[in-house]
Amino acid sequence: MICDRVDIKGSARPPLFGAVLRGDVSPDEIVTAVLCLRTPEGSPPLVETAFRVVRTREPWSHERYAATYAASPDDLARVEAFAREHDLSVVDVHRAARAVTLRGTAGSFQAAFAVQLKRHAYRGEIDVTHEAPLSVPTKLDGLILWVFLPRDAPLVHDSPPPRRRAEAPPAPPAPAPDKPWRFHPPPRFAELYDFPTELTGEGVCLGVLSLYGGFSPDDMQVFFEGLGMRAPEILTVGPNRWATGHDAWANYEVSMDAQIAFSCAPGVRPVVYFSGARGNDDTTSHSYFKLFNAALFDTENRPSVLTLSAGLPEDLPGVWTRAEAERINELFIIAAILGITICLPSGDSGSIFPMAQGMFSAPSLVYFPGSSPWVLCCGGTTLILDEQGARKDEVVWNRLADTMLLAYGDAGSIANLGSSSGGVSRYFERPEWQARASVPVRTFATFRDWVFTEPASTFAGRGCPDVAAHADFFDGYRIFVDGAYRHGGGTSASTPLFAALVARLCQGVGRRLGFLNPLLYRLQLDDGANVFRPIVAGNNGGYAASPDARWNACTGLGAPRGRALLEALRKAYGV
Repeated sequence: MICDRVDIKGSARPPLFGAVLRGDVSPDEIVTAVLCLRTPEGSPPLVETAFRVVRTREPWSHERYAATYAASPDDLARVEAFAREHDLSVVDVHRAARAVTLRGTAGSFQAAFAVQLKRHAYRGEIDVTHEAPLSVPTKLDGLILWVFLPRDAPLVHDSPPPRRRAEAPPAPPAPAPDKPWRFHPPPRFAELYDFPTELTGEGVCLGVLSLYGGFSPDDMQVFFEGLGMRAPEILTVGPNRWATGHDAWANYEVSMDAQIAFSCAPGVRPVVYFSGARGNDDTTSHSYFKLFNAALFDTENRPSVLTLSAGLPEDLPGVWTRAEAERINELFIIAAILGITICLPSGDSGSIFPMAQGMFSAPSLVYFPGSSPWVLCCGGTTLILDEQGARKDEVVWNRLADTMLLAYGDAGSIANLGSSSGGVSRYFERPEWQARASVPVRTFATFRDWVFTEPASTFAGRGCPDVAAHADFFDGYRIFVDGAYRHGGGTSASTPLFAALVARLCQGVGRRLGFLNPLLYRLQLDDGANVFRPIVAGNNGGYAASPDARWNACTGLGAPRGRALLEALRKAYGV
């Protein structure tokens, strides 16, 4: 009876724009679900442990984490009994991640979770999802925190599609005499940001994460040989699947991330993790969950630094719900406990996101997961070089007024050349370590029939980004993808560059650095260590840089001074 049940969380959402309801799922169809379980009773809250780790700078081992937070045998037994009761099979148990995979007929799932599974067609794909909350017997209240169903609604938006990562490489137009298209080997940017030359990241495992798309070993061979380097032996976890069709640009993203990260920290142990998603329309919140879990709980490679060039705006229809963001955010808290630094991009749309819904069609949004307060969010700059290639100036990356033709075979579309996204989160409160950063508050109001019908409310949210580096496709990164040299850029380029710097710093300090944000803000804003070069000119469409501000919602604290940062960290850690 329904009164004997309690609701649990899951990725339930209404049909996406452009989705067509296809009716109920056949009760005989085989489906799979992943259950996320609670931490063991009596264990300290994850956030409490994470703050203790950050304060003491003593990360936990995987073994210690599992001993404290792995799913308890009693909870697993109760879930297994629940599954047997409803003719469901337990096909996988990941105790450390507290994830249990069940498989069975749709009819069995519907009875077990008191929900009607629905079938939607979207962009030619069939999605199994649910619109009403799931529920379980009251005897399981609090045990199951979340349920991922197969192919829950993909994280996409119809018109225009949000930029999950930097766009595909354009076929550049003929260079104008006053604006030549130039690009530089990624290690050149490491030099320009004064990365410590005696450090290569040796002994540090650096992981590149890919939601979908793959890389070609032949491309890697040509790229590294072109730099006079020996191509590294890149380990892969998950299917390195080359994307085709309209998803082919993802190969460019994965290849660029790996080439920038592994060439700017050539001594690291390189790993690329894949979620298994086959393309954009196959990517869900569960894809993020699987991908980060694979990397966080990789006890063979034990990465110290992870970088992912992906994200979508908070709070848009069909994109991240707050509940989904909170579920993924918990993984970043776990990363802090394990001493893993996660670098994520702020986005490439400036501070506004076009929705094409009337006169006021560009709300100010930040991108999740970069908006998580537990990650290092990386924005973009334009590093202005002189004729000899030396640093001349640096401003906010903003090419919103410039356009390019994105060419995919015989098809193409017009897009702008991007800008560093940034702003204030609507999902996450402002963390204590940003108290001195003068992050603006967000204001909300209801404007109905040309009248403000409700008082404006404000929210002091987490400010994005934290740091920034060169992201401009002009004077961009020289990468090699699909048999040719390409122009690299976007915050998808500045993010792996920062990950490479963190890997070098880990070697220089002699330890995992983990969740760095509180220390970075303290060094720059309180201690006057001058470890970042503030960006004082430019804007991203909604926010502006200023000489009077020590943090801005375009480039955060600014661009790195690599060697100064190393010396400040060594002093902080007593090395």
